[in-house]
Amino acid sequence: MITAALLILSVGQVHAEGAASFLRTLQQPNGGFISNQLKPDETAKPDLRTTRTAVRVFRLLDREVPNREALSAFLTACYDEKTGGFAAEPAGVPDPISTSVGLMIMQELKLPTGKHLPRGLKFMDEQTQGFEQIRMVASSLEEFETTVPSATKWVRELSTKKLANGAFGEGPGAARQTGLFGVAIQRLGGKIDRDATLSVLRAGQRADGGFGSDSPDLSDLESCYRIVRLFHRLGAMPDRVHDLRGFVASCKNSDGGYGRTTSEPSSLHGTYYATIITSWLDELEQADVNSTRRRWQFEDVPLGQLPAHWTSTNALPANSGKWEVVDRAGDKALAQSSSAGAYKQFHLCLSDYRCVNVDIRVQIKAISGELDQGGGVVWRYVDPKNYYIARWNPLEDNVRVYKVVDGVRTQLDSAKVPHLADWQTLRIVTYGRNIRGYLAGKLILEAEDEQFSQPGLIGLWSKSDAVTQFDDVQVVAAFRKDIEEMATPATK
Repeated sequence: MITAALLILSVGQVHAEGAASFLRTLQQPNGGFISNQLKPDETAKPDLRTTRTAVRVFRLLDREVPNREALSAFLTACYDEKTGGFAAEPAGVPDPISTSVGLMIMQELKLPTGKHLPRGLKFMDEQTQGFEQIRMVASSLEEFETTVPSATKWVRELSTKKLANGAFGEGPGAARQTGLFGVAIQRLGGKIDRDATLSVLRAGQRADGGFGSDSPDLSDLESCYRIVRLFHRLGAMPDRVHDLRGFVASCKNSDGGYGRTTSEPSSLHGTYYATIITSWLDELEQADVNSTRRRWQFEDVPLGQLPAHWTSTNALPANSGKWEVVDRAGDKALAQSSSAGAYKQFHLCLSDYRCVNVDIRVQIKAISGELDQGGGVVWRYVDPKNYYIARWNPLEDNVRVYKVVDGVRTQLDSAKVPHLADWQTLRIVTYGRNIRGYLAGKLILEAEDEQFSQPGLIGLWSKSDAVTQFDDVQVVAAFRKDIEEMATPATK
C-alpha cells in the first residue's frame, strides 16, 4: 500500500496551492466539508464522508488541514456514545460507512482512537450489510491493519459476484465494477486473479485515455480513481498512461480544482481523484522507470533518411526544411541540413514519444547559419504552432526556453553562456508546470508555466537558415523529486 510520504512526494501534476485554495472554500463554519460550491438558496450539508476526503487530499497536497479545532468538534458531534458508531452528520443516525470514515478521520488527524476503535469495530461487524457498506468498512479495516469476525463471510459474499472472465460486471462499466470489488476483497484479506483482473481493467480504457461507467464513451475521474487504484495495488501500469494523464489534466478548471468530467465544475471529490491518480501513476512509473526510457543514436539509419517513427514539419506552409541522417566523422547524426528557411520559419522533427513529465538530453552542433544558428528540443508538442521549446543559439551566446502558442513565441527564461563551438549537451527536465534547463551539465534555466499540461510529442527544433546536427537523444520520465533537487536558484 502506498505510504503518505510517497504520496506527498509524488504529487505534482496537480498544482498543490491552487487545489488547496479551492478546497478551503468548501469548508463550512462547523468544520465539515461539502463537495461542491453551493448554488443560490442552497443549504450546506457537510458530512463525514466528504470531510474525510478533504482531510486526505490536504495531506496529499502537503498542506495543513484548515480549522482543525472546528473539524474535530464536527467529528465529535457525529459520534454516537450509545452505539460506538458515527453518523454522517451531527445528531444523525449512526451507520457503518460513517463509522468507518469517522475512525479514519481520527487516524488522519492523529487523534487518540483507543476508546473509539474497539467499539467502532464491533458496531461495523454487527451492522454492515450490502456491498457499499462492506467495501467502505474494508477501507478502515485495512487502514488500522485489523479485521472483524464477519470479514471472511464478506469475502465469500463478494467473490460469488465474479464472472468466468474475472470481471465483476458486464458492459461498459465492467472495469469500474471490477476495480471496486477487487479492492474490497483484497482489503478484507481475500485474493483475486491478477492476470484476469488486469485484462478486464485494460479492456475498459476509453479512446481519451480515461475510464468510465455505464456510457461507452464518457470518461470520468471517479471511474479512473476506482480502476487506477487497483492497478496500483497490483503493481501494474495502465496502458496509454500519457493519455490517461492527459484526461486527468483536461478535467482541471481555472479555479484550481478539478471536475469529475471535462465539462463539470470543480468539486472536492474531483480534485481528490485527480491528486491521488497522479500520485499512483508517478509511483508506478518510478517503480519501472526503465519502461519510460528511450534513446536514439541514429547509427542504424541509412544516410539521407529519417529514423523510423520520426516525422518532420514546419511552422510556415513553405516546406523549406530538410531533416535527414548525415555522416558525423564516421558516426551518424540527425540534421536539419537546409539553409533555405525564412527568418520566422521553425523546423521541427518529431519522435513518436508522447509524455507529460520528461527528462530530455541531446547533443547539438551548430554547423552554419547567418540568420540563426543552433537548435533545441520541443516537448508537449500539440501541433506545429503549439509546444514548449528550449534552444541554444551560439550567434547570441544564450540558451532560452519559450512556449509557442498559435505560432507566437513567448520567452519564459534566458541565460547568457560563453561562446561555444563543437558539440554541446542540452538537457531539459520538466514536471508539471516546472521547467529546468542545463547546458554542459550546468543548471542555467528555471521557469514555471501551465500553458500545456497534457501529453505531447518530444522532438528537435531549428530556425530559419540554421544548419544543425543532433545526436544521442535520450528521454526518460521525470518526477517531482527531479525538480526539487534542482530548486536552488540558478546562477544567471
